[in-house]
Amino acid sequence: MSRTVEENKALLEKYPILRQRNVYTGEPIDNNDEYTYLDAMPKGWAKAFGIPMFEDIQNEVNTWPKEEQEHFFFTDIKEKFGELRVYTSHMTDNLFNILEAYCAISRNVCIVCGKLDVPMVNRGWISPYCRDCALHADIECVDDYDDAVKDERKEIVENLLFSIYKDGKCCPQAIDISQYVKKVRDYNANRS
Repeated sequence: MSRTVEENKALLEKYPILRQRNVYTGEPIDNNDEYTYLDAMPKGWAKAFGIPMFEDIQNEVNTWPKEEQEHFFFTDIKEKFGELRVYTSHMTDNLFNILEAYCAISRNVCIVCGKLDVPMVNRGWISPYCRDCALHADIECVDDYDDAVKDERKEIVENLLFSIYKDGKCCPQAIDISQYVKKVRDYNANRS
């Protein structure tokens, strides 16, 4: 994204976790007002839910003891297998739930333009694309797009279901992410 240095300074003031750090030492990188961790996200995702996600992460980090806050940073933010992946220096159960929620949301947000409720497109590389962006990328016609996504989920899920193994037993778990989905929908409605 192209933001001015002043816009980035305002973001860093509001969300200090966005300041880039050396992934090996954790030390802040000086004079780095031209780039934040928001810039590490694919453009569509940053546009659609970057600010709400970093706000939620910042709010969680603010509940930690001061020493832990000072040593928190992102080690990587990227797309992998069509979804957002966020890696951090510290983790709590609440932070895990926040990151899982936004990773799930990313599966149905166009990676290019940020349109919500789009399907995954598997054309050798799996990514969520809206029809317009897919047609400008590597899909040659509407029929190809429709064929590629005919059985794909388009709506953002509001409950994550998974299993963990504890004491040798499979334990089903669920995370209700409806509050995050609502926040992203409201953010996008106000952004338009």
